[in-house]
Amino acid sequence: MKLKMKKLLFLSIIFLSLVFLISCSNTPKPQTAKKAKYVFLFIGDGMGYSHIALTEAYLANLEDEIGVKKLVMSEFPVHGVCNTFCETRQITGSAAAGTAIATGNKTGVSIISKSSDKSVDYKSLAYSLKESGYKIGIISNVAINHATPASFYANADRRSMYYEIGVQLANSGFDFFGGGGFKYPEGRNADMENLYDFTEKNGYNIYRDINDLDKAKCEIPCMCVNPTILDEAEMPFAIDPNYKKSIPLADFLEEAIDLLENKDGFFIMLEGGKIDWAAHSNDAAGIIHEMLEFDKAIAKAFEFYLLHPEETLIIVTSDHETGGLALGNAVNEYQTDFKFLQNQKYSQAYIEKEIAKSMLINREFQELLTLIDTLCFNNSISFTEEEIGKLKLAYDYTISGISHYNPNELYEIYGGYHAIVSAVINIINTRAGIGFTTWSHTASPVPVIAIGTGSELFDNYFDNTEISSKIWDAMGM
Repeated sequence: MKLKMKKLLFLSIIFLSLVFLISCSNTPKPQTAKKAKYVFLFIGDGMGYSHIALTEAYLANLEDEIGVKKLVMSEFPVHGVCNTFCETRQITGSAAAGTAIATGNKTGVSIISKSSDKSVDYKSLAYSLKESGYKIGIISNVAINHATPASFYANADRRSMYYEIGVQLANSGFDFFGGGGFKYPEGRNADMENLYDFTEKNGYNIYRDINDLDKAKCEIPCMCVNPTILDEAEMPFAIDPNYKKSIPLADFLEEAIDLLENKDGFFIMLEGGKIDWAAHSNDAAGIIHEMLEFDKAIAKAFEFYLLHPEETLIIVTSDHETGGLALGNAVNEYQTDFKFLQNQKYSQAYIEKEIAKSMLINREFQELLTLIDTLCFNNSISFTEEEIGKLKLAYDYTISGISHYNPNELYEIYGGYHAIVSAVINIINTRAGIGFTTWSHTASPVPVIAIGTGSELFDNYFDNTEISSKIWDAMGM
């Protein structure tokens, strides 16, 4: 009797399992009941998981706590992950990654929204949405004709075709561009029609005064250029003094929302491009300040979401990780002191200019140490013998141009940056307990964080080419 009961139980389990499998196989893909009408896509250029973790640990350490103080993005309910490899290389670049996100297609390194053989132009999600009646905004704190923003409105054989890309911006018909200006506005040889003039001729209102945004004078279509732009038409680093004369990314986004909100909806892509720049130079303090500015912009979108929770979708992701950033290093082993980074008051780029300027007047090593203490350690440092040795090697190489290191070793140590400044940044990072494995990008997968209508579509592990189609699905297109 017991044997018969066991047999019946076994057969029942098999039957129920088959029913379950059949029902699963016939279950349609989850579909969003509501449609996203307002979509924000945030791209933290170079932002990996560690960049988020470092910022959150730093904020906690400032309050003398061990742990994390979460950013706004980390509070969002959906956390996915995506691959970043491009068609021709495991480690991608911003052009190929931007193309994947904007168009849903893989391509080769340095190509903007075209096939690897450059024979086919890919159409970005932004153009498709514009044709469907949505307003379009593109914002970045680096040059607006840089790789990531360009991927949404241009097609180019090379990302370095800045002038040609700028012409396509003026012809795009998109409604709002904000942040950085045009790199090479008159071409590399300064012999072309000025891109600002050309864009204005194509019907765009161009604003460069911070008061234009404060008083809401802007009218679309428009291009709002930060009042302070640097050598490559980028905005200053958030950590630097000249950023105070800038319009924060959050304010650019607020202006875009005010101008683009309408009954048919909008799509806004905002890039935190200088996260990548800080990571390339292994500037941990710079990374943190860029991450905080990026998160403030995300907070602005979240405010809008709270007003329109059933019509808004916010996605936060990255094109690739930069720097191979680690919270921990071989020297300090298990010890960290992220709070130490608050002593650094300027970016690597700003420090480099100040040291180069100072060394034109005074080349004495002792004077250099005093300047470094002021710029980087809040006049509180007592250098160890090992740190003095690092700085002296970098100083001698800077003065003489001669080193016992070969070119590959020099690049490994200084990354092609000012040798003294790289040595200083290394000392800061080492003391804080931070490590970097590269001056370049890595192949690490990156986060995809979301909230709002259709956000459940991003709750898995997928390829970066799927981001645009997931947005399309969330919008019910």
